[in-house]
Amino acid sequence: MSRRGTEVDVLVSGAGMVGLTVALAAARAGFSVALVDAREPAPWAAGQEVDLRVSALSRATQRVLERLGVWEYIAGRRAGPVEAIAVWDGLSEASVAFSAADMGERHLAHIVENSLVQTALWEALGAEETARRYVPAAVEALDPGSGRVGVRLG
Repeated sequence: MSRRGTEVDVLVSGAGMVGLTVALAAARAGFSVALVDAREPAPWAAGQEVDLRVSALSRATQRVLERLGVWEYIAGRRAGPVEAIAVWDGLSEASVAFSAADMGERHLAHIVENSLVQTALWEALGAEETARRYVPAAVEALDPGSGRVGVRLG
């Protein structure tokens, strides 16, 4: 990628939860990173109403966020633990139920506001010396070259 002569190892287009996680992981792994998005993620604040856009973050996702150093921030705010799940079919007698206790775990997952996850990742990425955030911007063109790809942002 080149913007005024800037070269990076990794370009991530999109500041959603996945894009931010990839960008932060790459930066923490020692790569230079550019994150491009049309706008900053909506900031999360403790006093605001609960964001209705939520995700169930599995234990595996929790471990990734722990390794990236953002889980404590998330869990210390509004992360609702899921301790059991029951699913049934409304047209038959079929059902299944399981619990964290059955698996020797405290939780199966956590329900977390997307904006909270994005805020934690956005702030952590902003503290990384090898990462740059290009906002507002969009990838307008790619120019594959020999050994690298040129990117034009708009």
